[in-house]
Amino acid sequence: MGTLGVEDSAGPVVEADELNARLLSLTNAVRSPAEGLFGPDSELWNINRHTAMFLGSGRAALLQTAHPAVAQAIAHHSRVRVEPLGRFHRTFRQIFSMIWGDLDTALAASRRVYAVHTRINGRFDEKVGRYRPGDLYRARDREAVLWVHATLWETSILMYENFVGPLSPRRKEAYYAETRRFAALFGLDYDELPDTWSAFERYNRGMWESGELAVGEAGAEIASYLFRAPDPLLQPAFDRLRLLTAHLLPVPVREAFAMELSASDERRTERLVKRMRWLIPRLPARVRYLPPYHGARTRLGLARRHLLDRPLLRLYVGE
Repeated sequence: MGTLGVEDSAGPVVEADELNARLLSLTNAVRSPAEGLFGPDSELWNINRHTAMFLGSGRAALLQTAHPAVAQAIAHHSRVRVEPLGRFHRTFRQIFSMIWGDLDTALAASRRVYAVHTRINGRFDEKVGRYRPGDLYRARDREAVLWVHATLWETSILMYENFVGPLSPRRKEAYYAETRRFAALFGLDYDELPDTWSAFERYNRGMWESGELAVGEAGAEIASYLFRAPDPLLQPAFDRLRLLTAHLLPVPVREAFAMELSASDERRTERLVKRMRWLIPRLPARVRYLPPYHGARTRLGLARRHLLDRPLLRLYVGE
């Protein structure tokens, strides 16, 4: 590709007026502001309500970090190194608000995320992939925003099918159509995304295999502390999550992070997957489904509050 100048290295960004136009379009299409952007009948609610989604949190994080611009931005601007749980809480607090909040809550979360992203700019410290030291990165870069968006929903479907059950092509297409609308919350246009689930799968495979993703020093350092437990007593659980994450990663990305699994590791992980697949559908609904999902149903008068709601919500979003 050749050496890039610092101003040529970053692509077009999501501008504030574009975000506002997307949010207005979403608002005009909403059937019930109380239900928010999707509602109880949506595939987004019914698929992403499962706590099993969190078994893919490490996978999604590493896929995102494998994008050099994302890794460099995290290295320069995030407190994840010293406060990994706090970053986890802040991220999912916004995502949950967008999925299960009422209309005003979802739009406010979108604007908060955008405001944070406007402050995340800088220059590369290292040569990684097609990027050179001094090249510019910006969190509002459309290409990077699209990739982060894609990792969330591709991972969600993988987790559902691994731990909950199979999904028909019809449901996948319906789900994907909703995630294309969700992209508007990040200022992306509906037509910027692949137009079908199959095309979306091809986009993801292309990113894994094309060399566009690359892991340098920043990405490797982030991966080194991503599975470090906040309490030593929790480290065995984090070690299992690391094995599961490596097992679920696309092979090119797993290799880029040097997370190869031994034959013994593979057997252990396959046994873990089987146990989780058996256990998860048998959990009580209050634990099997995420607290924001229960909260949204309570808000809409479809369920009653439960004494576990508050402590479980604090576990996931820190409030």
